[in-house]
Amino acid sequence: GFSGGTMLLILGIYENFTASLAKLSKKPIEAFKELWLYGIGTIIGIVIGTLTIAICLNYFPLIIASFFVGLVIATIPITLRKIRSERLKVADIVSYVIFLIIGLLMTYSDKFGISSITIETPTIGMILYIIVLATIASATMVIPAASGMTILLIFGMYDPLMLMLDKVFKGVLADFKGILKLNFVPLIENLWIILPFMVGILLGVIGISKMISKLLKQHSSIVWYAILGLLIVSPITIYREAYNKKAILIIDSIRSHLGLHIMLCVVFLILGIFFITYLDYLQKKKQKRIVNEQIVK
Repeated sequence: GFSGGTMLLILGIYENFTASLAKLSKKPIEAFKELWLYGIGTIIGIVIGTLTIAICLNYFPLIIASFFVGLVIATIPITLRKIRSERLKVADIVSYVIFLIIGLLMTYSDKFGISSITIETPTIGMILYIIVLATIASATMVIPAASGMTILLIFGMYDPLMLMLDKVFKGVLADFKGILKLNFVPLIENLWIILPFMVGILLGVIGISKMISKLLKQHSSIVWYAILGLLIVSPITIYREAYNKKAILIIDSIRSHLGLHIMLCVVFLILGIFFITYLDYLQKKKQKRIVNEQIVK
């Protein structure tokens, strides 16, 4: 429920990041020079997230969810700051309402999602389906408060994809024996799924980045109101995901320590708000210093 795009927005680098991604198709070397540090950060983040956040979510789902909700709540004023200088237009309201509805539909996607489909047999139709879904899912990953995994869930691709990845990792990486024995058969057998998915990710990330970069230059308020609509819904998504997928499994434990649990949820919510507020303060301080240095020069 908490998007990487949201963090880019918080850190004040969202516009620069999408502009760099948009260059990948025409100026790949220049884009790579601007993006390689993000790549390293992503890898570090995945490792740290797997070792910390993912484990904590299993044992303290609502408490960790509260921290992320705090991050989102503190992001809303930052987004409002982006649009307060511009006059409100009908297009802005329409954009806000449409994306608010889209956010709610994604939040309650399990109510109308397609049941998991079978991806065991390679067909042209299935390959095209994978490319289209991967394109849409990866595009949403660039948009703050939107979830690519939710798109896969809605269209029945999430469970079969996770099963396929599990099979590949167990076959190739289990105890590192797969690498030592060069047992890449599971990977080769599933290349017909992995390659179309990678093509879709590339198309989605570059395509949506180009579109957002262009819209931010020509119709920035429409984009920011769309992001605001998604952010407003995001806390509902985060709590609902945490409860349905994690908390429901340990509900008896939560009930037996309800008072402590509520208190810790509030504490972590405040910590999330403080964390983003402090990052925003540092960002504004940095921008002020840059402006002062330019004035001196």
